[in-house]
Amino acid sequence: MTEEQKDFLELIGAYLRREPYEPTHKVSWNRMAYYAGIHNCRGVLYYMAKKFPQDCQPEPVMMSAMKQWYLNNLVMNQVRESCMQEIFGAFHENGIPFCVFKGFVTKSYYPIPEMREMSDVDGAVAPEHLHKAHQVMVQLGAEAGDEKGYEWTYVKNGIRIEVHSNLFPENTWNDVDYGKYFENAMDYTVDTGKGYLELKPEYHFVFLMAHMAKHFYTGGTGVHMVTDVAVFLQQFDASMDWDWIWKELKTLRLEVLARSIIQLCSQWFGIGSVTVSESMEESLYEELSDRILESGIFGYASEEREARRLRKGIESDEKVGLMVSIRALIRNLFPDRRFMCRYLEALKTRPYLLPVAWVKRWVVVLRTRRFEIKGALKAIFTDSEEASKQYKLLKKLGMYKK
Repeated sequence: MTEEQKDFLELIGAYLRREPYEPTHKVSWNRMAYYAGIHNCRGVLYYMAKKFPQDCQPEPVMMSAMKQWYLNNLVMNQVRESCMQEIFGAFHENGIPFCVFKGFVTKSYYPIPEMREMSDVDGAVAPEHLHKAHQVMVQLGAEAGDEKGYEWTYVKNGIRIEVHSNLFPENTWNDVDYGKYFENAMDYTVDTGKGYLELKPEYHFVFLMAHMAKHFYTGGTGVHMVTDVAVFLQQFDASMDWDWIWKELKTLRLEVLARSIIQLCSQWFGIGSVTVSESMEESLYEELSDRILESGIFGYASEEREARRLRKGIESDEKVGLMVSIRALIRNLFPDRRFMCRYLEALKTRPYLLPVAWVKRWVVVLRTRRFEIKGALKAIFTDSEEASKQYKLLKKLGMYKK
């Protein structure tokens, strides 16, 4: 881990612990700004930087830009809150129980909730309420997206809202049916008294681990997903039923990943847990830290993100060659039925329409994401070393069968 990476993590840890950040050496604010940018915590950087003595702060031009990020967060948070209060009220009036989860909930555990950046708001309704919820969203003036599977998307006042009927619709990589596990999420909710429901802490923690695993598999996860776990531990560590949590995580084959992330919270931020005391093995710690820090949010900062497409073709510890590439190409071109429901809702009850959904997806990709095709094909047939490296790391994290 580089000194700049350590500085960045120490600053974030001090913020989460509500303590001053007091480095013993000169800080590289350019690198700090880079990491804050790719991990969606730019407002936090300004908040911490302005506490420095003036002669140790970033240059005025950078400080001004950081202040603008900070103010933008405040404004966007206000718009988001206003938008969601309107939606909560409308859903309540129409008798639709609405559960919010992930960032909209975890932000309240941060020292400054407004500084928890988010690209969207995630909510869930029971499957039988999905179409009624859609009608309400349209009546409120929200613009509906094209996807109509288990996750319907909307944009209202510039805020993206996702309404889920299943918290984890996709089939996954290790023969665990996460969709089946999370299909009854509304049975694990509590009423906040604020017009919406939240997931029970134990169930929410298990979901956060599954969600993080999905992003590790599909491209990458950023520091802010780890900070969500850290503040969750600060809020609930001593009160959660860890016996139940570990039993569920073992069932979902997420036990190793969860233990590793809890260890990162301790080693990165100084925020530990009553349930995990030992430190991570050094080589895994370095590899995992580097992967998360350099990948950025959802892996978008990494040039190696596309290697995930070739990784889909790897089975066990085989040598990555032509057969793996062909297998990966087939799996990328012909996803399973559960995934394809997002392109054709009728697939939920009419599996024979799967070929129609494939064609529809190809048309959508050609129309809206044609620029990705060349990179995807190149990755499938050339990124063997990176795909193998990713596969081995995920296997160490327990995300593939031994």
